[in-house]
Amino acid sequence: MSSPPPTNARSSPPSAADEGRPRLRCRGVPVLTAAWVVTAVVFAFVLTRPVNAVCARRDQSNNVNYQSYDPYVLYVRDRSEWWNVFDRNRRCEIGVVAARHGEFLYGHWVTYDFQNHTNEPDYFARCAVTWATDGVTVTEPTGHRLFIPKNAFVGGR
Repeated sequence: MSSPPPTNARSSPPSAADEGRPRLRCRGVPVLTAAWVVTAVVFAFVLTRPVNAVCARRDQSNNVNYQSYDPYVLYVRDRSEWWNVFDRNRRCEIGVVAARHGEFLYGHWVTYDFQNHTNEPDYFARCAVTWATDGVTVTEPTGHRLFIPKNAFVGGR
């Protein structure tokens, strides 16, 4: 009397229950690879987006009138990437925006690297902003200055 063949033998024919079942071994690798690529692209997109937080806001002084969409507001927005905490509060955009619009779409924006190498969160509070008839000057605690001429931001740009 012969013994029945083992159930885990490779030569055994597939059973009727296995016929309708998909073979995951062949389809699993491309699906997992595609899922990994999509996840990597999403993470790369999210982590390289700028923080875009308003770090400082300075209103136009009352003794200056540009006679065009006054008053204006100077904003400092953090443009560092989410993953790069070492550049936080340093790589910024400075915008002079007409206050009546209340949006960041109108105005003049300048990309500027502040000398805030130690990432001090109160650095912008120590910056001096001078509103003059010919434009706006931002003076850092280190003495560096950025001048934005009046012609760049008047007129609701």
